[in-house]
Amino acid sequence: MRYLFGSYHDLDNPFRKWRLLYTRGNPMVNPGDMVYAAGMMDVLRTKENTEFIPTGYVSYRGTLPLSVEEINETCIACILPFADHFRDSRSELLDKYADLIRKLTIPVVVPCIGVRDGEATGKTDTAAKRFVSAVLDKSALIGLRGETTARYLEKLGFARDRHFTVVGCPSLYCAGPDLSVPSWPEHPESCAYGMNPRAGEAINRFLFDSAGTIPVRRCISQTWFEFVNWFVSNNAKRDVSHRIPWYREMVLSSIRDGSYRYFYNLNSWKRCLRSVDCSISCRIHGTILALLCGVPAAIVPFESRTRELAEYHGIPIVDPEEIRPGDTIARFSDRFDFAATRKRHRENFARFLDFLHRNGLKTAFDDGSGVRSAPHADVFAEDVPCENMKPLWDVSPAVRVWREIEWRTFILRARLRRRFPSGIPVS
Repeated sequence: MRYLFGSYHDLDNPFRKWRLLYTRGNPMVNPGDMVYAAGMMDVLRTKENTEFIPTGYVSYRGTLPLSVEEINETCIACILPFADHFRDSRSELLDKYADLIRKLTIPVVVPCIGVRDGEATGKTDTAAKRFVSAVLDKSALIGLRGETTARYLEKLGFARDRHFTVVGCPSLYCAGPDLSVPSWPEHPESCAYGMNPRAGEAINRFLFDSAGTIPVRRCISQTWFEFVNWFVSNNAKRDVSHRIPWYREMVLSSIRDGSYRYFYNLNSWKRCLRSVDCSISCRIHGTILALLCGVPAAIVPFESRTRELAEYHGIPIVDPEEIRPGDTIARFSDRFDFAATRKRHRENFARFLDFLHRNGLKTAFDDGSGVRSAPHADVFAEDVPCENMKPLWDVSPAVRVWREIEWRTFILRARLRRRFPSGIPVS
């Protein structure tokens, strides 16, 4: 059984060295994208030796592994688990996928897609209509991340339960119908926390200060350039976080105290999360992975794309508008109701399986044998670089030069790929 699948890489045949990520010019900018890709694969992976053929996800730096004719002959369906792709910066990508879908004769299922509120203009509307229409020609209905996206598609003329349904994030469902998450610890001894410069100073300061009240902490980054800037190259392009003094200060502090982590594989990420008592974050997939690992987790949603998922799944929320200077997570933790989260998950799980069955897909749970505690697919075999690497200011000149050579190799490869794009084969 073979699926054409929307993911960065072949998760079943991973790179064995994490350096290949940037020397081959094909970075995974946010490792959170691994979570729902691997989770969706686990839901679909049956005893029939399922194989997943990657499309490249958000950027086509080469051709698809198979021609359209081979896809139609050998794949049983095309599965496209997307994030907040209804936005201007993804409109050309949606058009490319629409062109590909029109050439396919197999079912095409989108189990998850959302809108980035405030970044969807007329250009996005046109691309979204074309993409959704193409998918609906090959499937029963589309799965959406939450109510904000549902309202967006209704505005475009699509109907709930006829063209789409809200199912949340597929990654949570690889745990099966029962989510094993305990109550928030009264006095946590360790925590994981995740920041995002786009969330603003008040939210990040709240997360940083909350973690500072807990003896052992892990700052889990989901920004690729952040890791590159501190561990790989002083000459790398600076992402937005390096232009924000207060955010730079927080990241530097976490690197200096040894708590900073950036994950290239899910096994290391899961291992880290299972070693802590709780998780606080403003990033949705870091929060979801913590829940899958049986760790009580709360989120501070700073935009609609995060909030709609948290609300749908009943994940405990700290409302940014309630945060006052000096507040920490202790002020809000007595509100967290993980019994309600578990109950909501059971209801959502049944709804998601019904959605997949309506689209003609088999799942790992159909025979009762598919329950897993977290996504098992491992993208990179090596362990976490930050645990084994010193930051640039702590290494010898020779090591710094070698890392710079590797980085410049990545830049050259990336430029060559942009200069000579091959695009999606459509014939």
